Amino acid sequence: MSLRHRLPYLMLLLSFVLSLPLSVQAGNRVWRQANNPANYVVLEKIKEAKAEDLVLNHPYNFDPKKLADMLLSLRYNKALLFRKDVQDRQVFFDDETLEKKFIPHIVEAFAKATPEQVVVFSIVQKDPLFIIRNDRLNVIRAFVAQDGLHIDFIKTDAKLLGDYQAKTVGTKMIENAKGLGVTLEPQDGQKLSFTNPHEIILDLNYDFAALVDRKASEEELLKAQEKEAKKRSRKEISATGETQPGVSTIRRPVPFTPSSSVKTTQDRLRELKELKDQGLITNQEYEAKKKEILKDL
Repeated sequence: MSLRHRLPYLMLLLSFVLSLPLSVQAGNRVWRQANNPANYVVLEKIKEAKAEDLVLNHPYNFDPKKLADMLLSLRYNKALLFRKDVQDRQVFFDDETLEKKFIPHIVEAFAKATPEQVVVFSIVQKDPLFIIRNDRLNVIRAFVAQDGLHIDFIKTDAKLLGDYQAKTVGTKMIENAKGLGVTLEPQDGQKLSFTNPHEIILDLNYDFAALVDRKASEEELLKAQEKEAKKRSRKEISATGETQPGVSTIRRPVPFTPSSSVKTTQDRLRELKELKDQGLITNQEYEAKKKEILKDL
C-alpha cells in the first residue's frame, strides 16, 4: 500500500493516541474504562538510575482484599475539614466501586510490573451534592519497595468540571484538573515519606482490615455525637429562647462537650470489636450489640 493510501490510517492512529491521557500514552496500559478516560491503570517506566536507588520489589502479587483495605485506610490531613467542599476525610469512600472496578486491574498491574516499572492508576469518585455534580479525581503512582507499599499522589481530590468524558475536549479537562495539594494523615501501619510530603508508605505486614473496621466504628460514633450535639443545642435554644416583646435576643447554641460516658462507649465498642476478632461472638451478635451500645448515647 502506498504512503498516499496509508495516510488516512496513520492520521486516524495519531488522533487516537493524542486522545489518551498523557500517563496512558507514556506507559504500558493495563486497563482504561471505555466511557470514562479518567479511570485507568498503567505501568510507567522509571529511569534506570532511580530504579536502582528504589530497589523495587516487582512483580508483586497482592491479595485483592488486602490491597483494597490498604487504600480504604488512607485519610486526608485534618486541615481538610476546614474546606467547605470536602465532606469526608477518607480518601476512597466508595468501597464497592473500588473493590469491584479498580482493585482487580491494579492487582494485575503489580503482577505484571518489572523492577523498572511503577503502577499509575487514576480513579474518579462521584459524590454529588444534592443535584450538583461533584466528581473528584485522584491520580496515584505506586510501587512496592523493601519498606512497604509507596503511595504517591500526583493529583489529590481534583475537581472535574464540564463534560470531561467527551472525546474531543475531555482529555484536556482531565489534565487541567487541579488537585488540592494536601498531605495525608498517617494512621497505624503508615508513615509519611521523608522526601515527598504527598507520599505515604504502608506496612505490608500490618492488619489494615482491622484498621478499616475500627475507623468505620469511630467515624460512626463521631457522627452520632455530632447528631446528639445538634439535638441538645436545639433543646437549649427551645428552653431559653423566649424574649420580651420588642427585644431581639440572639442566643448561641451551647457547645456539646463529650462527657466521660463517651469514653466508656468507645471502650465498650473497642472491647466488642476485640471479641469479634477473637471469634468469641458472631458478626450478627457483633452488629446487634453495637447498635445497642450506640442507642445509649
